[in-house]
Amino acid sequence: MCEQLVKDGWNENNVASVKQKVKACSDRLSVWGKEITGNFSRRIKECKESLKQLRGNSDRGYVERYDAVKKQLASILNQREIFWRQRSKQMWLQARDQNSRFFHKLASNRRRNNQIHNLKDTYENWVYWECGLDTLMERYFNDLFRATESDWQEVIECIPTIITDAQNVKFLKPIEEEEVKRALFRINPDKAPGPDGMTPAFFQNYWKIVGKDIIDMVRNFFSNGMLSNSLNDTNIVLIPKKNCLVFISDLRPISLCNVLAKTITKVVANRLKETLDSVVSENQSAFMSGRLIYDNVMVSYEVMHYLKRKRRGRESHMALKLDMSKDYARIKWAYLKVVLTKMGYNDWWVHLILQLHKSNGGMGFRDFRDFNLAMLGNQAWRFLTKPNSLVSKVYKAHYFLNKNYFDSSAGHNPSFVWRSIWEAGDVVKAGVRWVVGSGEMINILGQPWLLDDHNPFITSDSPALANNKVSSIMSMEHRGWDDEILKDLFNNRDQECIRSVPLNEDMRQYRIYWTKESSGEYSVRSAYRLLQVQKALWRQEDNDNFWRKIWKIRAPPKKYAQSSLFSVRFPKLVDGDSDSSWVKPHESIIKVSVDAATFREYSGSGMGVIVIDAGGWQGVIVESDFLVAVQAIRSKAPMVSPFRRVIEACRAMLRDLNTVSLFFIKRSANMAAHELARVSYSFPDQVFDWRFVPIRVFNALKADLLS
Repeated sequence: MCEQLVKDGWNENNVASVKQKVKACSDRLSVWGKEITGNFSRRIKECKESLKQLRGNSDRGYVERYDAVKKQLASILNQREIFWRQRSKQMWLQARDQNSRFFHKLASNRRRNNQIHNLKDTYENWVYWECGLDTLMERYFNDLFRATESDWQEVIECIPTIITDAQNVKFLKPIEEEEVKRALFRINPDKAPGPDGMTPAFFQNYWKIVGKDIIDMVRNFFSNGMLSNSLNDTNIVLIPKKNCLVFISDLRPISLCNVLAKTITKVVANRLKETLDSVVSENQSAFMSGRLIYDNVMVSYEVMHYLKRKRRGRESHMALKLDMSKDYARIKWAYLKVVLTKMGYNDWWVHLILQLHKSNGGMGFRDFRDFNLAMLGNQAWRFLTKPNSLVSKVYKAHYFLNKNYFDSSAGHNPSFVWRSIWEAGDVVKAGVRWVVGSGEMINILGQPWLLDDHNPFITSDSPALANNKVSSIMSMEHRGWDDEILKDLFNNRDQECIRSVPLNEDMRQYRIYWTKESSGEYSVRSAYRLLQVQKALWRQEDNDNFWRKIWKIRAPPKKYAQSSLFSVRFPKLVDGDSDSSWVKPHESIIKVSVDAATFREYSGSGMGVIVIDAGGWQGVIVESDFLVAVQAIRSKAPMVSPFRRVIEACRAMLRDLNTVSLFFIKRSANMAAHELARVSYSFPDQVFDWRFVPIRVFNALKADLLS
C-alpha cells in the first residue's frame, strides 16, 4: 500500500518539478502515517484476539486465516519498531533489536533533553523565551558569522597551481546514473530530514519510482549551475555541546539539508575528493580520506614526550599552543573562490561548489582490550601503507629509522602512544600479507608474505637466507619459483607455502594487503574478529547459527554483542539476484552458469560452465553463487588483494561487452554448474553435449528443467 501511495503521488502530475513530486508524496504519506502510527495498540490487540479465536482449529480455511493474521501482526510489530527506532535516533540500533520500553525511553529522553528553556547572557543574567531569548541567539550568531575586511593577497601568492586540465575535464564529464545512486545510497537511511520532511530511506526504498527524476535533477544542476527554488532550504538546529546548558556558546548550529540537495553535494564531493590529497597539505589530518583526525594528536603527544625528556644541551625548545576557532565553518566565499581558482580548478567547477555551499549553509559487550588493540592496529596499518604521511615520518624517525614496522621494538623509554601501537603489532602481523610482485622489496625473513593463515613467516633458518630478498629465490628463466633453491634452503613446510604464493604478471606490483577483508583494506571490525578467533572464542562456521539463536532469546535488548560488528559489509544486491531455483532464460538470451571447485588432495582446482542457448544472440546472462566475486566485479572500489588483477580484468570485459549481465544466484539454483565443477578434475579440458554429460551433472540438469 505504501509503495502505491508513493507511485500515485510521484506520478500525479508528469510535468511537476521534483520538489512538487516530493510534496505530493509527503502529503499522502503523512495522512497514511497518522492512521498507522496512531493505532499501533488497537491493531496489535485486534490481531492477538483473532489469533486466539483461530488457534486450535484444523480446518484449512481457518489455518490459512491464522497464517495471514500472524503475518499481519508481525508487520505491525515491525512498523512499530521502526517508528520508535527513528524517534530514538539511535543509529547503532539494528533491525533485529526487539521493540521495548528502551526505545520509548530513549525517544522521550531525547525530546526532553533537546528543549531549551533559558540561557545566560554575557552579564550572566538568565534570559527566558518570554523576555528575549530568541533575540539573544540571533545577536550571538550574527556577530559570530559576520565577515570582516581582510587582505589575503599575500596568502594567495603562496598557493601553487596544482590541478591539471585533464583533472578539470574529469570534473565536468557527464553525470552517470550509478554515480547519483551511489551518492544517495551512502547516506544513512535514518538521518534527520530537511525542510521537505523526507529521510534518505524514502528515496532509497522507492528508487525505482523516483530515481530517474533525481538523476535528471543532478544532471540539470551540472549543466545550468542553478538549484531549483527552495530545494536547498535548510533547517538550522542547535546541538548541545554538553549536558548542562548555560551559555549560548554551549550550543553549535548545524544545517539539516533536504536529501536531494545533499545528494547533489555528495556527487560533487565524490568528484572533488580525487584531487584533495594533492591540494591539502599533509599537516591537515582531519576530514581527509586516508588520513585520521588523531594523527596530529599523536605527533603533538610525541613532541611533548620529547620535550619532557630533554634534560641536557644548550639548545632549548618550546611548544606554542594556539586556541583557534573552527575557521572552516566561517570562511569568506570570495576568499574560497580565489583560492580554488589559484589552485587551478575550472571556473565552472568553482561556480558549482560555491552554489552548493552558499545555500547549504553498537552497544554490546566486547573485550575492550582486544577492541582497543584492533583500533590501534589501524594506525600501525597506516604506518605500513602511508609511509609518507607526517605522523608516519615522525614515528619512523624516532622508533624504527632503519627498519620497518615489523622489525621494530618498543625501544628505550617509549611514549605511551608508541608503546600502545607497538603492542598491536601481533594482530597486524597475523592479518597482513605482501603481494609479492617482483619480490625486490620484500625480505625473505621477518616479513609476512606467505599465505599460511597461522604463520605467514618463513621458518627455515638457513644462514643463506639472511638479508636476502624474495626475488633471489625466483626462477631466472620463467615467471615462477626456483625449485632447486627451494629444496636446498627451505624446509618442507616452507617449500609448500612458497609454491602456493601466486606471482602476478605485473612484476612491478608489490604492496601490503589485509587478508581479512575482501577489499584488502584493514578494518577494526575484522581485526577484532581475528583476535577473537585466535582466542578460540568462536568458530567462523558457527557464527551465523549462533546469532540467529541469540536474537530469539527473550532478554533485555542489546544484552548481547551485535553480530553486525563482525559481519562483512557488501553492496546491496540488485534486481535479478538471489534466485533460489533455476529459471529458464527468455528467448534470444544465452544463459551461462559458472562454478568452481578445489581439490585439496590433488592440490588442484577446476571449474564448470553450463551454457543454455534459448536461440539468438540479443544478450548474455552470467550467473554464479560466489557472492564475494560477483560483488567485487560489480563494485568500482579499488582492491589491493592478490586477486585485484583478476577482478579488474573481469570489470574491463563487462564494460566492453555491453550485452552481458552478471547476477548472483543461490547454490540451489546453480547445482548443474556446481556438479560439473566437482567432476572437472576427472574430465580436464572437456566440452560436453548435454546428452553425454556425467550422470551427476545430467541429474542436476534434469532437476532444473523439471523445476
